[in-house]
Amino acid sequence: MPVRLRMAILWVALSLITQPPVFGDDFKIAATIFPVADIAKHITGETAEVLTLLPSGADPHIFELTPQLIKRISGAALILMIGHGFDDWVKAAGESVPGARIVRVDEGIDLIGTEDGEDPHYWLSFRNARIIAKNLTHLISELDPNHESQYQANLEVYLEALREADEAAKAMLANLKIHEIVTFHNGWQYFAKDFGLKILAVVEASHGEPTARHLVRLTETVSRNRVQALFIQPAVSRSVANSLAHDLNLRLYQLDPLGSNQHPDYIHLMLANVRVVQEALGNE
Repeated sequence: MPVRLRMAILWVALSLITQPPVFGDDFKIAATIFPVADIAKHITGETAEVLTLLPSGADPHIFELTPQLIKRISGAALILMIGHGFDDWVKAAGESVPGARIVRVDEGIDLIGTEDGEDPHYWLSFRNARIIAKNLTHLISELDPNHESQYQANLEVYLEALREADEAAKAMLANLKIHEIVTFHNGWQYFAKDFGLKILAVVEASHGEPTARHLVRLTETVSRNRVQALFIQPAVSRSVANSLAHDLNLRLYQLDPLGSNQHPDYIHLMLANVRVVQEALGNE
């Protein structure tokens, strides 16, 4: 082999070793829930395949990874999780997907404390979504520095979209005369804080059946504050919710924290929830 050809081959080999990896169609990212996956998609654009692990309608508190899901995320460079007991099941992927970084996306977020620890539902806040987007941009740029400028540009566009959606949501709820709400599950504290709502009571503070004493206090709270609406979410048994609403003389409204096929992205999901609150409290 001629010397020049050997030197050219050696130079190419050395350049491949020393340059940062360039990800293409095989750059794969997984997120435990749809809202985080959607934020990641807005940052990466077309440079990565972003997968959502939790199926629509599934309960994240009792979900378990299946062999099919493990196979789908094989080769993933990054697995994004909420943490704080919400989606710890994803940690099992660490042994099955070698090389993947499993990262919590809450860095820099002011977490709300509960009796059971920190409230993990921090994505239900446009303010926190902006922090998550910045965290993901940093993480993804570390993995794929050759596209860092593109990710930064995508971030700026998305931050503006989040800001506009936040303003629109606050405008929708600005003229409410009633700001007190009752929810079935204790997952709406960040949402309530962002939009000036006060959660008076929660039917199910932790997963499990509410005690008789808890239901008595709930009934007293509803009666004393003339509450007329109960906010549930898709994972709640409709028959249980209907029975409770009948006993307390409340109307049922459904909020969706995780998204379903009818929500094209995170922003639409959040605005849909805001519209539900506007309708419920506007009727009282």
